[in-house]
Amino acid sequence: MVALKPDVVFAGFKPAVIALQKHTTKIPVIFTGVSDASEIGAAREFNRPEHNFTGPITINRELMPKRLELLKLGLPKLSHVGYLANPQYGLHEPQLKEMEAAAQRLGLKFTLVLVTAAVQLEEAFAALVSKGAQAIVVQRDPLFTGQSTRIVALAETNRLPAIYALRTFYDAGGLIWYGADIVAQLRHAAD
Repeated sequence: MVALKPDVVFAGFKPAVIALQKHTTKIPVIFTGVSDASEIGAAREFNRPEHNFTGPITINRELMPKRLELLKLGLPKLSHVGYLANPQYGLHEPQLKEMEAAAQRLGLKFTLVLVTAAVQLEEAFAALVSKGAQAIVVQRDPLFTGQSTRIVALAETNRLPAIYALRTFYDAGGLIWYGADIVAQLRHAAD
């Protein structure tokens, strides 16, 4: 693509941005679907891109504690929350730290269930239920996004109110979505 010398490149999501950083410092790159551009070197500050990469960010990591707060607000008797996460997700560690701190601040017992493949989802939900989770937060990870309809159905079947980071889960019948609207970001990036 770089050899074609385009006037501008659109990079949807983090892997594309990382790949393009290795191949161009001159072609303007507009990205979207990136949670924190500074963590991947695409920008040092949110509001001041200093080189050829720019675009709207999702601030997903910063919204993780807010998702717990919204669950607690919507479910006042909530005392135990589960977190469905993929340890291979690029922002897993910082998000996990923020989730654990928020759960402690809200007085919630916190159960982490890790999944690295879609075939583990039924087992993960069974583990959440057996450990006593009363509601769950689903990490924003491509593994889960690709299984949004299935995850929403598992949450419903297991009677686990859930909050999601992406609208695709809400559109599939999920209870609560709180996060960036990727479709709106795509339109904004085009502008």
